[in-house]
Amino acid sequence: MWGGPDHDKNNLIHLCSSPIAGIGAFAKQDLSRHATIGEYTGERILSRDDLYIRRAEYDRGRIGNYVFELEEDLVWLDATFSRCAV
Repeated sequence: MWGGPDHDKNNLIHLCSSPIAGIGAFAKQDLSRHATIGEYTGERILSRDDLYIRRAEYDRGRIGNYVFELEEDLVWLDATFSRCAV
């Protein structure tokens, strides 16, 4: 079950339902600005057009969409087929 004590990383984060997208990682305490709690790995998507094409392909194939978006920096990482874990 997500969100239980067995899924906490060093007791810093709690995994539970997110109002944004499925499961989210939430800090259990204040963290320093440069604290590392996990690494999201995947293929970098280089354009918004490629992002839209991938999402449409995943929707057609009923494949989960695991694209991390950092919109203000125009950075997208697609972890759909990688072994990404927090």
